[in-house]
Amino acid sequence: MSEFQAYFNSESTAWLDVLPKYQRNSVDALLAEGKSYDEVAESWLAATVAYSTLGFGVAKSSKVFFTKVLDEMHDLLCTDRGYQEERKSVLASFKDGKALAAASITEAISPHVGAAAAFLSVAVVCVLSVISKVSLGAWCQMQTERRAATGATE
Repeated sequence: MSEFQAYFNSESTAWLDVLPKYQRNSVDALLAEGKSYDEVAESWLAATVAYSTLGFGVAKSSKVFFTKVLDEMHDLLCTDRGYQEERKSVLASFKDGKALAAASITEAISPHVGAAAAFLSVAVVCVLSVISKVSLGAWCQMQTERRAATGATE
């Protein structure tokens, strides 16, 4: 975890700059409505799931995707569980800027979440914004506690 800490010392909104304009506009609109970054991420996933699964009765599964995104980002950024090779790649990507770092994180977790990186990118950027806002250490602790409370620990 400590190897990532230095990369989360910027303004939380800086992560949003890596999004394409159409995604950034949607995120900004949701934030302007008073939604938190987590709510924006969940809303993005819900809208995408609802659109792509319309008629299949699985729109409520967006909460599962968001929880899985949180779990996998926690494993990647905060623990030693799995992701050994991916962690090296993600760390190297931070040196080349936020856009590459966000893409690298999204690419690393997407197979574990079972969803395409393009589907997850806005949610990942929103989570990275939260981490920059509260600090990596605090976010890791919050996720550890959330997972323990739901029985989704290690």
